[in-house]
Amino acid sequence: MEEKNLQQKQAEEELTKLKDQEKYLTEEIEKLNDLDYIGELARRDYFMSKPGETIFKLPSSSN
Repeated sequence: MEEKNLQQKQAEEELTKLKDQEKYLTEEIEKLNDLDYIGELARRDYFMSKPGETIFKLPSSSN
């Protein structure tokens, strides 16, 4: 009986983690449908720029 209770508790914890992950992924999908957000990602992660825009990469602070 104690083993079954432990399995149930583990399954409930797993379910909670999966629900949190689902919420995060749903929010990410909504963001990816926003063209401004996609543009921000492209500029930040891939150093893409708009016409006439110049990208400067500054060294990160080691302090």
